[in-house]
Amino acid sequence: MLIADTSRLFEPGTTGWTVNDFDDPDVRNVLGDARVEIVDGVLTTMPPPGFGGIAPLHLLRRSIERQLDQLGLGGEFFTEVDVRLKSDRLALPDMIFMTPAQLNAQRAAERQKKKSAKMPYHPIYAPPLLVIESLSEGHEAHDRNTKRRWYAEFGVPFYWILSGIDRSLVCLRLEDNTYATDCESLAGEELQVEAFPGVTIRPGDLWR
Repeated sequence: MLIADTSRLFEPGTTGWTVNDFDDPDVRNVLGDARVEIVDGVLTTMPPPGFGGIAPLHLLRRSIERQLDQLGLGGEFFTEVDVRLKSDRLALPDMIFMTPAQLNAQRAAERQKKKSAKMPYHPIYAPPLLVIESLSEGHEAHDRNTKRRWYAEFGVPFYWILSGIDRSLVCLRLEDNTYATDCESLAGEELQVEAFPGVTIRPGDLWR
């Protein structure tokens, strides 16, 4: 499909894309609700999340939020929000968590960008505290390898990989620009996660 008033072809696999292209109203109109990422300049569609991946993801979110409320800690989870990793690299993670300070920094960045944007489009500009990806069958390598490298380069302190395929949760922490294992699930065991001190997770409860 050609984008109005341009010679740009909106088609997965086309090259030369940047995050700034999404400021264009015509691009945003054609994009609609499509799930896309920009992989080093290449427009790439992402598979729709299946119930087997989404259900445990939301159970995980609810469990953590309840404990954070009890501990009196702030911050917010967001699902499927664009994260600007580089000008030609845009990720669409399944879920992120931002602290109050990170949310304030995001709003400040949005105000600054809006001054010159023809149509304000604001992905996440700074690394969130945590990114969670729920594996899609057939696309495991993208989350386990490619995105692991991307998020490390971007400086995301914690990266979790949730897998409905083998019912596992692997929690990674950033050390010297690469990820090391913080903890990973074993059947019936509780996880103490470094990202949220005082919070415990029972991965076995995520699949009902």
